[in-house]
Amino acid sequence: MGQDLNIELLGRRVRARREVMNMTQKDLATAADCSVTHLSNVENNYTIPSIEFIMTLCSLLKVTPDYFLLGIDRTENEDEWLDIQDKLQLCTKEQRRFFSHLLEAVVAENQSVN
Repeated sequence: MGQDLNIELLGRRVRARREVMNMTQKDLATAADCSVTHLSNVENNYTIPSIEFIMTLCSLLKVTPDYFLLGIDRTENEDEWLDIQDKLQLCTKEQRRFFSHLLEAVVAENQSVN
């Protein structure tokens, strides 16, 4: 099911989010308690960050790990995500499985079009 992890995109997403937050590499490195070199290496895909470092960046840059790892921004439409989650909780396990398969089919079609 689902998405593949693309390490090259992870670095780009960290940089993009840092820029959206109007932070310099120095600002983020200081807040994350790492060197500017380490952050630069992550952003330029020379270093694969640890899970702990990814979680630190998520906290500082106000995104979920899904954003850095898969490119899914759950903060953009948080109310919609919560509404969908609430509705899924009211479904049976079989119904949730059905919706999961349906979503997989839609995503697969979208990926083949793009």
